[in-house]
Amino acid sequence: MEQRPAWRAPGSPSPRSQDGFSLVELMVVLVIIGILLAVAIPTLFGARERASDRAAQAKLRTGLAAAKIYFTDDQDFTGFDPAEAERIDASLEWVIPGPPTSRQIAIAEVTPPRLVMVSLSSTGTFFCINEYPSMGTFFDESEFFENVDEGVECNDDAWGVAG
Repeated sequence: MEQRPAWRAPGSPSPRSQDGFSLVELMVVLVIIGILLAVAIPTLFGARERASDRAAQAKLRTGLAAAKIYFTDDQDFTGFDPAEAERIDASLEWVIPGPPTSRQIAIAEVTPPRLVMVSLSSTGTFFCINEYPSMGTFFDESEFFENVDEGVECNDDAWGVAG
């Protein structure tokens, strides 16, 4: 004898739709969300660090533009100090030699042939730019200020190149 389903009113939900999701279905959804988060979170943190490094590099390029304006007037970097730099570009915070904070640019070395400036990224990486008018512009980066505060140390063709 064939069993017939119990009578239901038209439009009433089926018994299955009232049960909700099974434990297996919920676990699959949680695993998928976990995998997506495991992929997305490191990517987002890496992007933040790269953006912070690029901001520090951009500050140095802006600082170099101010230094070149000074150089154009005298054909020498001698005398380019935080006061002169502030007069040319007040948008940056200029400091004397020594480790800068992440908001500052340190004028690390001013000698007749060259100028070295250092900036700190919020990731803790120091970036330097070394302008040598007769030879060009050189770059470097390090976790330690002492590794980038002199022209002989700041000597790569681009940031991120081993020198």
